[in-house]
Amino acid sequence: MIGVMNKPVAAAQQMVDAVRRFSRNEGGSMLIAYTVATLVLRLASNMVLTRLLEPRAFGVLGVISSVMMVLAMLSDFGFASFIIRHKKGDDPKFLDVIWTIRLIQSAVQSAIMLA
Repeated sequence: MIGVMNKPVAAAQQMVDAVRRFSRNEGGSMLIAYTVATLVLRLASNMVLTRLLEPRAFGVLGVISSVMMVLAMLSDFGFASFIIRHKKGDDPKFLDVIWTIRLIQSAVQSAIMLA
């Protein structure tokens, strides 16, 4: 009976070890996983929205989304990969500076979208 109970614990430990190995790879693996998850969520949300919205509303949403994506691509300075690869990526002061820069960037981008 004890051997049977150890199998789930061993399987869980193997899973935890696999996640740790995956995340230790200089942050590159986590960045890839984040990018893939983002793309899958975008695809899924578009599929749901096509069913929920009428065609005209979905068209308006498509135009607005396109403008927002262009602005996001133009303003992407690669902060996520920079933080992952930087030596001070865990330093709270460093993260505060990046957060402040992103806040200013988002405010400017919002002003452009509202104009």
